[in-house]
Amino acid sequence: MECDKCGSDAIHHAAYSGAHLCGEHLRRSVEKRVKRRVREDGLLDPDATPEDPDRWVIGLSGGKDSVALTRILDDVFGKDPRVEMLALTIHEGIEGYRDASVDACVELADELSLRHELVSYEEEFDVR
Repeated sequence: MECDKCGSDAIHHAAYSGAHLCGEHLRRSVEKRVKRRVREDGLLDPDATPEDPDRWVIGLSGGKDSVALTRILDDVFGKDPRVEMLALTIHEGIEGYRDASVDACVELADELSLRHELVSYEEEFDVR
């Protein structure tokens, strides 16, 4: 299957539009849709400035959904001086459950030069 935009090999069929897209045109489509959603939902304060940016907290569990969201938001808004992003990971305290994904979260935040906070449920709420 070929990309409807450029004729390159398509890697994705967008069911909502029927379009077949190559990697580059899929990236552009996602970026455009994210920007539109942020604008239409008023998620970026119109008064945000580099001196007083909007602060966005991204829930980062290390799973595929939160990793994809974090990467997309970083791709689209990472260089926008009106947006300050923070990745937040919550460790539930279940032995062996979150450990590997916490490492993945730390690595991703480092890779993206994204501020990352790890909160322990046990320490935050004094629950043992």
